[in-house]
Amino acid sequence: MVQQRHPHHHYSETKILPGCAEAYFAGLVKASDAAALPGGNAETLLAEITL
Repeated sequence: MVQQRHPHHHYSETKILPGCAEAYFAGLVKASDAAALPGGNAETLLAEITL
């Protein structure tokens, strides 16, 4: 019996930049429900994803 191999998925570490101003994006994140954000709050998330 030949074992089938599943393709490996490799994810890029390249950040996806939004097509809007950083201040506008930060405002949207801060206006979001903190419980729904990774890290549990806007400041933690913004610190992790901004350049």
